[in-house]
Amino acid sequence: MEAEGGASKDVSYGIYFQEPSTLTVESGTLTATGGSADKDSGAVYAYASQVIVNDGIMTANGGFSGNVSFGIYSDDITINGGTVNAYSGVAEISQAMSSVPNFNIDNKHIIKAGEDGAKVKSVNQKELNDNICSYKIIEIEPLIHYGIWIGDVEVTNENQDSITCEHIRGNVTYDPDSATLILNGAEITDSAYIKDGNKYGIYAEGDLNIMRIGDNSITIPRSEEDKDGAGIYVTGSLNISGDGKLVVTGGPATAGDHGDSYGIHVENGDLTVDGGDLIASGAPAAGSNSSSFGICVHDGNMNIKNNGNVIANGDNSNRISFGVYFGGSNANLTVESGSLTATGGNVVADNLKDGLSYGVYFAGESAQLMVNGGF
Repeated sequence: MEAEGGASKDVSYGIYFQEPSTLTVESGTLTATGGSADKDSGAVYAYASQVIVNDGIMTANGGFSGNVSFGIYSDDITINGGTVNAYSGVAEISQAMSSVPNFNIDNKHIIKAGEDGAKVKSVNQKELNDNICSYKIIEIEPLIHYGIWIGDVEVTNENQDSITCEHIRGNVTYDPDSATLILNGAEITDSAYIKDGNKYGIYAEGDLNIMRIGDNSITIPRSEEDKDGAGIYVTGSLNISGDGKLVVTGGPATAGDHGDSYGIHVENGDLTVDGGDLIASGAPAAGSNSSSFGICVHDGNMNIKNNGNVIANGDNSNRISFGVYFGGSNANLTVESGSLTATGGNVVADNLKDGLSYGVYFAGESAQLMVNGGF
């Protein structure tokens, strides 16, 4: 059985009991998930109710919340067997299990071990009675959030070995030790992480490494009016390596005033392309002050090495279209070996002086261009 709450401006629960009730898991699998909510998100809300697990597997995932996120909230939890996995989401207050005063011993949780389970006499030097000593001690660990989204799927320690949804084809994995996202024949389409109304195919807070194996592609849906869309957005340095190919396309910018489209947008960091092929394209930008960028590096440098081949295209826009755009005060573009082909798209502006189309544009006062390979 699966029960999942949707996104809500108030609260979202996978399973909710309004009156005193009993939830019993005898066998099989029960998965409950709370959706994103501005107030509270919980997998199982059973206030003044019982949760009993006799066998089977119960998984409770709290979702993203502006206030409280919990896996299981109940006054009375009894686990006679089986397996219980409880996780909280990102929130101001995050709890795997909540309001269970008789179930917690020095922040350790007890689950009956069965005949083959370990027997303990104390936990953290606290003596246990004869009833408790037939239980094994486990710690229910919180979900680890890496600050990375692939489409609308958040990358955590639970799914890092297989990041999947209906919009992700091929193999996508994440190695937290090296902060490396591995794309192996991956196709990510029609799905985006949405933040402040902007849409991102891959979103990463901090530095990110992307390893390409085989042919890979990323496309995202059309952005909302006056909002941006980027195939890849990183708030740190982005290193793209491997002998494979990656094609990234930003989402079209809907008609309005502002709203830009980026193939790749790197903020406050460097972009390095280490071998392989990369094609990054902005989509058409229809807003009156909208722009299209193949690659945007803001407050950082760009380096192509080990025979990496990069194609960066801006698309048609009403204001600006750049193949590669460097924002900030200083920027260096270095092609150690390999090639860069950068093309701006057609621009139609009400005032022709406001329309700009360049292959590579440096906005800062100081810039350096070094080419040892092709350009």
